[in-house]
Amino acid sequence: MTPDASIVRTPPWRDFAWRHPEWWALAVSAVCWIFILLSNQPSGGEHAHHAHGAASVSLRSAAAHWAAMVAAMMFPFLAGHLRSVAARSLWGRRHWAMALFLISYTALWMPFGLAIAPAQQAWPGVPWIPACLLVAAIWQLTPWKRAALVACHRTAPLAPIGLRADLDCLRYGGSVFVNCWLSCWALMLVCAVTHRWIAAMPVLTLLSWVEKAGPVDRRRQVSAALFVAAIAAAAYTR
Repeated sequence: MTPDASIVRTPPWRDFAWRHPEWWALAVSAVCWIFILLSNQPSGGEHAHHAHGAASVSLRSAAAHWAAMVAAMMFPFLAGHLRSVAARSLWGRRHWAMALFLISYTALWMPFGLAIAPAQQAWPGVPWIPACLLVAAIWQLTPWKRAALVACHRTAPLAPIGLRADLDCLRYGGSVFVNCWLSCWALMLVCAVTHRWIAAMPVLTLLSWVEKAGPVDRRRQVSAALFVAAIAAAAYTR
């Protein structure tokens, strides 16, 4: 027997899946990006003139589009939290734990996104895109934004098994959402009002990456970029 004959070699894909249990969440994000970029469907607010029966279909379409937007943009930022959930869960339930975390996180984003279209209908004269870009630019410079950005990296202990473990995962997803919402609500508001401008989503996602992944505080640079975008949008929609 050769010296290494007893070594069990795992396939590369399995080794990758063990080291990166969040892989399927990133795959969901990629699928949602494809769905959004290919569909480019208007939100429920643009179908308000349809009959009541069509309105429910439109609401479901808007909900699906917003959920896809949240998954596409936000799931990659949650990779560290998902690895933390997997590491704190028993091996046989780590994917279930991550799913509960994502369900809680995504569900809490839904009311925010679904409230945008009715607001646009109620105040059609508001220059929504320039106004939201300006609000996002100002929010970047506030101390609350900085505090929320730092708090986004917090973790939480999880019970190993049973109903308590499930509730801990749901609670952890909710706590991450709170800090994430405080940090990103203004950028997500811009995404919601520019749903027809599909190119805005990758740009805003890139700004978020620059802000979160940079070695130094990039909030001022992101704010400046949003100010320029607000001026350009105001000139374009005039």
